[in-house]
Formats: sequence, structure tokens, C-alpha cells
Amino acid sequence: MTYNGGMRQEIARLLKQADRDLENARKSLTIQAYEVSAFLAQQAVEKYLKGAWVLLKKEPAPHTHSLTELGDGVGIPPELRRHLADLTPDYTVSRYPNAANAIPYELYDEATARAKVERAEEVIRWLRTRIPK
Repeated sequence: MTYNGGMRQEIARLLKQADRDLENARKSLTIQAYEVSAFLAQQAVEKYLKGAWVLLKKEPAPHTHSLTELGDGVGIPPELRRHLADLTPDYTVSRYPNAANAIPYELYDEATARAKVERAEEVIRWLRTRIPK
């Protein structure tokens, strides 16, 4: 997605990186890096939510990785909030054995990772409709 010069440069960059994260989440599925897909899906949504927060609320986004907190702040509908609750733990669980109480890459399979990417895509589609271009 392209964002015009009317948007603050740091927000446009954040959203551009979010688009790249989502693209790489999809690509990681093809090499069976399922924990990477889950992490990048979470990151793409977090960046979109923070960009939307700044653009819609005209204030800095909170320093949090809680997608539900960010989503509540921008008025995400309940059916998409469930996706945020599912994706939030992947910020740590997909990367740290102590957070996962297991080896992260062994926790994720193709179906799980693909579902997370699809949930991220759905949330981002909704956010794009609310972000002024």
C-alpha cells in the first residue's frame, strides 16, 4: 500500500515496514519458518495499530506490545479483537523458550502459522479503511 506525502514521514515509514513484515510473514510460511511467520504477523499488526493510533487520535501510541490495548484505543470491532488476543502472545512466545515453556519453533505448525497470518491480514484490511492516505 502506498501512503502519500500528507502523512507524517515516521508514520508512513512505520506502515511501509508493517506491509513488509506481513509480506515476510507470508514468505516464511513457504520455508516452514512458522514461528517467524507468527512473530511477523504480530509485528505487522502492532505497527499498523500504532500508526492508526497516532493518525486517528493525534497523540503518541502507548509503549506496549498489547494488541488488544492498542485495538481498543482505535475502536476495533469485537470480531477482530479476538484476533488481537490471539496474536499478542506471539511477540514473546514465538521467540523465547522461557516465554513459551518450550522451544518456540516446535510449537508452531503450518496451520497455526497460516491462521495467524490470515488473522493479521484481516485486521490490517480493516485498519487500512480507517487510515487517511
